[in-house]
Amino acid sequence: MSPDCPPVSVSLSYRPPNGTRPAIEWVHVSALSFDPSYQRSVDNEASRRLINGIATNYDWRLCTPPVVARRSVGQFVVIDSQHRTMAAHLRGDIDQPPCCLFNYADPQEEARMFIAANRSRKPMNRLDDFPAALTAADEDAVEIQTL
Repeated sequence: MSPDCPPVSVSLSYRPPNGTRPAIEWVHVSALSFDPSYQRSVDNEASRRLINGIATNYDWRLCTPPVVARRSVGQFVVIDSQHRTMAAHLRGDIDQPPCCLFNYADPQEEARMFIAANRSRKPMNRLDDFPAALTAADEDAVEIQTL
């Protein structure tokens, strides 16, 4: 463990994790679909801009595997990372993103996981990422630090 990590208390007791471990697989982007019954619409200008921006500046180093439901043999439904998946498909040269595959009981459980994944995020603000911006030698951050 890194010396910068907080110490782990042995007195804490945790419940076993929920669900089962996912499989990590490279799935052809053409096999990935979206369930409109719970997935957000991308039929708006903000989503189109986001998808085009990701496609234009695609960076494997920022690639986090989409969370995907394996419904049946060959049927894969994206639960989380819809915009990145669509950007990969749009490009045409990202044919197999790595996917985090789960087996869910039904689309209702998938929808619950969609809600959990999207409500549990904490948005970053400039103050949160300031130390990283300094380390990355971001011009604005360095100027602010200098002032």
